[in-house]
Amino acid sequence: MTYLTAWTLVKSQQNAEFRQLLASLDVCYADGMGVVLALLFTKFRRIRKVTANSFYPSLFEEISHRGLKVALVGGQKGVSQTVASRIEALAPSIDICLCRTGYLSDDEEQHLVDELTQANPHIVFLSMGQPLQEQCAHRWRQALPHTVFYCVGGLFDLIAGRATFAPAWIRQIGLEWLWRLVHSPKQLWRRYLTGLPLLAIYILHNLAPTQA
Repeated sequence: MTYLTAWTLVKSQQNAEFRQLLASLDVCYADGMGVVLALLFTKFRRIRKVTANSFYPSLFEEISHRGLKVALVGGQKGVSQTVASRIEALAPSIDICLCRTGYLSDDEEQHLVDELTQANPHIVFLSMGQPLQEQCAHRWRQALPHTVFYCVGGLFDLIAGRATFAPAWIRQIGLEWLWRLVHSPKQLWRRYLTGLPLLAIYILHNLAPTQA
């Protein structure tokens, strides 16, 4: 599972390998108004914007209720452990079997895959950013074919308090991107100030009539 943002769509148009990788995943939900509008304008389909920031407490409570085992992989050193402690505060009986950083060498990645194989979690949450997390999910599912790999981008940093949640009303009106840009301009200016215009160009190109 992964999410689509305006920047995801732009990068997938520029990178055929990434586009094929996204197409191979089982679930891709719209985590941005750019995706909602792109689908409306090109396929005339209405969908809702879905953001893991809004539903993760309920998600982890449901995981705990069902007795599912989870692993947390992502963030800098110590972030996944902080996330685990905050999730356990929400759902005390949840079974978190493994917490690891998302910055891995080739040898560390293989060791992690061995650990995951031994722990055999039902769900692995990957908070690494795109396309790294999707690439890892694609590789690792060969060793864990019955495990769900859920790519959540920067969710770990939000839960751990390293980034700021947008207020609910801002998320509801589709301006979470603006909130994030204001609070992290150095990291996100390219994604939003170039990504959104590029997506508009791709949409217009898609709508242009094909010449015979």
